[in-house]
Amino acid sequence: MNVLIISSPNIIGRGGQVRSYYVLKHLSRTPIENYVVTIDTPHHIVNELRNSGVNIINNISCNGSEINTCIAKLVRNIIKHITDLRIDMVVSHSEHPLFVLPTFISSALSNIPWTVIVQSHMYINPYLSYGRYVSSTRFLRTMLALRAMNSTLVHLVSDVIQHELSRLGIGFRNYEVLEIPVGLDHELMKLCLNANQPKVYDLAFMGALTVEKGIYDLLYIVSKIAREYRQVKLLLLGDFNSPYERERFMDLTKRLGIEEMVIYAGYKIGMEKYCELSKARVFLFPSYVDILSISILEALGMGLPVIIWDLPYANQFRTNAVIKVRSRRDFVDKVITLLKDQAYMERLSKEARSFVMQYTWDAATHSEYKAYIKTLSWWYKRS
Repeated sequence: MNVLIISSPNIIGRGGQVRSYYVLKHLSRTPIENYVVTIDTPHHIVNELRNSGVNIINNISCNGSEINTCIAKLVRNIIKHITDLRIDMVVSHSEHPLFVLPTFISSALSNIPWTVIVQSHMYINPYLSYGRYVSSTRFLRTMLALRAMNSTLVHLVSDVIQHELSRLGIGFRNYEVLEIPVGLDHELMKLCLNANQPKVYDLAFMGALTVEKGIYDLLYIVSKIAREYRQVKLLLLGDFNSPYERERFMDLTKRLGIEEMVIYAGYKIGMEKYCELSKARVFLFPSYVDILSISILEALGMGLPVIIWDLPYANQFRTNAVIKVRSRRDFVDKVITLLKDQAYMERLSKEARSFVMQYTWDAATHSEYKAYIKTLSWWYKRS
């Protein structure tokens, strides 16, 4: 089976791009012949993937191009590859209209099956505004992408995506959820765990340092714990989305009197990230917008109990090591309880490690391969 994948892999990109990067590296172990067209992928990432055996046949640049112009360019490119390589199915590794629409149009004109690996609901929420008003152009383009996806069987990394879209009355008609959507680098984690580094931080957060991720809740929690129990150290791994946001955040730490308790370590990857995380005791993740957070899985993999909001995305973590709360007061109380009870933390740490062992990149890639087979079966049954 010849599969053409439209993707934007990047090991230091967003969650979906990281997932694409690892899945593409592992697809050679499945019984398919895969070809990849990347969009706006840094050249060093393209070269790295090619050197590891990923068959990237084209890297399309859309930077600076109007999106509709880029869609037209992609359609021409994809149709040529479908013909030249005798492609049996086209797969979009993103739900973004820039990926979905050319995949749909090319497949329809070539009369072959296609599918989408849906990583989030944000890009396909037509009512989402990036300013004061909803763009009419973006609204129409997103609605077209949703309509296109409802003409095939799509595969979600989490059922939270369907939940969020259904609330808006625009859920998918035909969908399945990937059995194992993502993986972890257990070998690197093991190296850091075996180093038995001392616990330098009481608390840790890892992810985008944005309002939506609850970074200001973190400051409230640290401030309250310092007043009611003792001073603690909070490790921040990630980047702010703007210099203004960083300045505002740091200024608030000073006004709350917790400047010395908040350690900003920046964005890290690989072993450096895991080893830094292993120095913490408890992982806090007060995000309001997540789907399936790799950060939570990585924290569990490093043996950290995790405290999160009781939101739909929390239901995917079926382990006692993930503690769900409904108020900032609950966050504070749960942290203090954990810090006071070392035996309890150690029990949760073992359960955390056990829970994440199912998340490997081999398993995630096999789940995607099964999604391709299910898509083909769906199409042929329909016809």
